[in-house]
Amino acid sequence: MGRTLDAVSKDHNGPTVGQQPSVPCIAEGVQAFVKRMIEIGESAKPLRRALGPASVRVESDGGEVAVIVTLGGALIGVDFSDAHEAVEDMELVQLILATYHRALAEAERRRAELSDATPELPGIASTEG
Repeated sequence: MGRTLDAVSKDHNGPTVGQQPSVPCIAEGVQAFVKRMIEIGESAKPLRRALGPASVRVESDGGEVAVIVTLGGALIGVDFSDAHEAVEDMELVQLILATYHRALAEAERRRAELSDATPELPGIASTEG
């Protein structure tokens, strides 16, 4: 049977149920996330190139982070510039989330643009209701 949340929490020295995570715990989590996203980004380069025409890349205003989503809204990458190292951990989390939401909005805009530009094909029913 699986381990309980309390057992997992004790293993990683993080907060247990009902506790707020400590700043060092958050910082470790953010740093681990950044490291893992960089690793995934490197291994996924061929897939990201293939999905390029059907994806959106949006950078944060300061260029610290870029988020890549498909036109369907699936997250396929988070890139970090060297400038991300000067950003506090919680601010970096906020930048990632804000950039992700901007990328989703841009993907929706492009999807609508494509839908408007694509004429209905004869004999194929519209998928929009």
